Amino acid sequence: MLIEVAGRGGNYSFVLKLIKGNSTLSRLIPFKTTLRVWKEEVYFSTPAELRLGRRCFRVRLGEVYYWPPERSICLFYGSSEAYTPVWYLGEFVGPVNYVAMARDGDEALVARHEVDPGLKQVVNVLEGMGYYVGTPLLGDGRAVAASKYVGGCRVALLVFSEDYGYHVEGEALYKHTHTYTGMKVMHELREFVRRYRYLRFDVNEDGYAVLTAGVEGLDELSKAVGELEDAYPGVVKKLFT
Repeated sequence: MLIEVAGRGGNYSFVLKLIKGNSTLSRLIPFKTTLRVWKEEVYFSTPAELRLGRRCFRVRLGEVYYWPPERSICLFYGSSEAYTPVWYLGEFVGPVNYVAMARDGDEALVARHEVDPGLKQVVNVLEGMGYYVGTPLLGDGRAVAASKYVGGCRVALLVFSEDYGYHVEGEALYKHTHTYTGMKVMHELREFVRRYRYLRFDVNEDGYAVLTAGVEGLDELSKAVGELEDAYPGVVKKLFT
């Protein structure tokens, strides 16, 4: 089941893919709630107890959890760990860095997610490549968010559809700086991805280092996404080893 958490009057939303069997939540939605921010975590309360998955003592970025003391669904986007044990509920669809858009106290509506019909062609391409896919709100419109695991490594991306083509943006890796070290890392990773036709090592509008691609048609889009998922595990390895 895909659900959508829309905050700040519909200025942004998150899409979550919950594990099967959580019929309690499907009966409760839609419902209103308040987003709370604690360290690098966003959580929100639900109207009732939920059916639980596995109990977890450590969290994994990209997974969605349930915290029983406050009947809350928890989304982690940084280095935070849960306060006390949580229960696995499902997967966040797309790059988790966008969870940081939420502000403590934002009112939100939790509802079943319906894919934007205008983005269905892109959704079909990514679903055909094995991704979980949704179309969350990002500012003035909707983008396509997608994620999957490749060899144990989570690969997540956004696709922005324009009249003149598609822009692909991967998960934010780190905040880029114009220091010697920052420029050196940027240069090394740009050289690392130079072997690919479409893929670039880039910065996003918030100044974070990301993998991107700009293409014109759906065929090129699928090839660019294939390049991103091929390169991403190697980029992460170079950054952290």
